[in-house]
Amino acid sequence: MVATVAVMVKKRQDLGVTAVRVARNVREVRQARGLSVTQLVKRLSGKLSVDAVKKIEAGANPDAAVVRRVSVDELVLLAIALDTTPNRLLLGPRADDEDLELTDAQIKLPNNLVPSQDEPVDTSPSARDAWRWARGGEPLHLGPSVYPLPEDEEDEMRRYQNLFAQQEIRRRRFQQESRPDDVPDFTDFGRLPVEKQAVLDEMADTATPAVLSAMDTGLPWKTVVRRLRIQVDKILWQRRREYLANRTPEDVEREREEGKRAADELMRQRHPGRYPFEEGTE
Repeated sequence: MVATVAVMVKKRQDLGVTAVRVARNVREVRQARGLSVTQLVKRLSGKLSVDAVKKIEAGANPDAAVVRRVSVDELVLLAIALDTTPNRLLLGPRADDEDLELTDAQIKLPNNLVPSQDEPVDTSPSARDAWRWARGGEPLHLGPSVYPLPEDEEDEMRRYQNLFAQQEIRRRRFQQESRPDDVPDFTDFGRLPVEKQAVLDEMADTATPAVLSAMDTGLPWKTVVRRLRIQVDKILWQRRREYLANRTPEDVEREREEGKRAADELMRQRHPGRYPFEEGTE
């Protein structure tokens, strides 16, 4: 009795743009690691053969007659064996402003339009936006930005506030779903005590003109904000060094208690309703 084995080989026209990119990235990362195909296969513990890996990498060659599509399981396996991430194999090495085609298809997706975009749009964000999306940083915004003409200034402000609220809700939902390992940031300012909100408002009023002035020179806003964070971190570190130089035993004990409370709070956020654990339930 002869068993028939189905081999996942595809003709060139059957590979989509992402499948071709994965093939190219597998080869590039393997070579960057200094691995031969045989050495990579040894890392895979027999899950893929030398012939299979060669057919996978052949997907990057437009003249290859026979290629092999990478399954989802194989993508993860190859990423682990190559000491990289599935995102790196899916998206490639660059994160610039050039378009990165994610699929051959068009898609209908709610984005930053009012009303919502009804026509399918191309799935070709910039490489930078694609990486932000893949890492759970920001949802994709595809298609043109089209806004209805406002009736008056009040209507314009109302529509802008409504649009901003919708985008913020979408962004938070996306980040919570895509980055479950992150401890939620306390960005719901409405839940803060009134006096804390007043402090934040005063800070924003003071800092915003300087930020806008820097942006007017052509600096990206994230670069400006990152520079502010570096400056704040530098000052906090200087304060910390001064504190450590004059720390008392009472300060050490207080820090230990504060650290324990912070760790408990972190565990409660990560395991709501389950922490503190009962013995044997971790």
